[in-house]
Amino acid sequence: MRALLDAQLYLPSLVDRLSGGYLTIDEATACRWAGWIDSLRRDPAWKIIEPALEMREAWPAVWQDARQAGFSPATQHHQAIFFTRLFERTAADSRFELARLSFERALDCWKALEDDDHLRREVLPTVASDLPEADADEVLASLFDGPLQLLEERALKALRVHDWTASPRRRPLLFCLDLLDHARQTFADGPDDALSQGIVDGAREVEMRLHRAVTDELDQRLKSLDYATVELDELLAIFDGAILRCRHLRFPPPLDRLLLRSGLAVIWDLRETKRDEELGIIAPMVERLEPCTDRLRQLGGEDTFGLQGALADLQVFKGEDALAIDARQEAFEEALQICPGHRNASRLLSYLLLERANRDLLKTAAIPGATSRVDILRRRIEPLLDNAADHIERAEELYPENDLLDRYRDDLREEQRRFRLTMEADSED
Repeated sequence: MRALLDAQLYLPSLVDRLSGGYLTIDEATACRWAGWIDSLRRDPAWKIIEPALEMREAWPAVWQDARQAGFSPATQHHQAIFFTRLFERTAADSRFELARLSFERALDCWKALEDDDHLRREVLPTVASDLPEADADEVLASLFDGPLQLLEERALKALRVHDWTASPRRRPLLFCLDLLDHARQTFADGPDDALSQGIVDGAREVEMRLHRAVTDELDQRLKSLDYATVELDELLAIFDGAILRCRHLRFPPPLDRLLLRSGLAVIWDLRETKRDEELGIIAPMVERLEPCTDRLRQLGGEDTFGLQGALADLQVFKGEDALAIDARQEAFEEALQICPGHRNASRLLSYLLLERANRDLLKTAAIPGATSRVDILRRRIEPLLDNAADHIERAEELYPENDLLDRYRDDLREEQRRFRLTMEADSED
């Protein structure tokens, strides 16, 4: 009877203070929560809380002091349930700041119980007695599933994947992502108990399902295209919708990998239908995908495992589309740095080096072989011939099957012979 009276006396004020005036409870609800006040009155924190219940201006500082004084596991369990319910109600009402605070307080309370002793002793018997250990762990791991599921539902709604041209709703989406990240970080370094692992794994799985919602929608939209008739604007709009959602999801590596592979697949598909040049797809696609490759390369490690070929492919396409020979060479060199031995990069760079050799040989051909100044020949001709020889040598190393190698070797030998004879003749004079 005393516990019921105390619940009716204290709990309405306590609930009002902890919810910032958002939540009120009647006497019946207070009586159902009597176990909370009965446990709290035995805690050291009660001496701080009781005199401040009628002092609205003292909150939430009072709660921080009470936490320092300490709560028993039983009280923490009651408060974990309360703050979890408060979060679910405030989040559903889009009261984001109060929902965030309630979520963080709920996690703090659950974390105080992460050694499992109280939960296994007091909570599991109310679910079922004599549960096998594996089933008991599953029950404990699911205690925070409700808030995680709510975050997933709100985030999916905010992503607006079925309204692809519309922008995601930024505030509710970031609210959900921040709380998922907070949940993982709160329990990341805790003991390997069922509750902690359940929250960490649950938050990670929600994030993965959000990523999958974007990947599935992008994949479905690309599969519906007819590459024989699709227009550039239509293609780019699909990728812009994906990139917009990836940006709001903070560009997680799995989505960067998806964008890269999907974009490359589109270029290859258009090339098969011989429409890549007609549409001019390469430049705008490279512009959209290069930030993905930059982020992935900065991460390195497992985030780029198996991606070297794809990362290099994008550089090759970039080089193919470039007009200036320096820009083309830079892109092909970059591709080979990412993926040594990349066949297309090696082949294209080999032909480009022969193009450079040809430019050097054309310069020598423009200089008369009968000039009378040997010093001019040495100063102007020898560097050009040396450069051409180096370009041809590296071109052969990169791609021995290059069908222009013999031609440029012959041209080089002819120029070397011509100027060697001239220089020898001038020296004799």
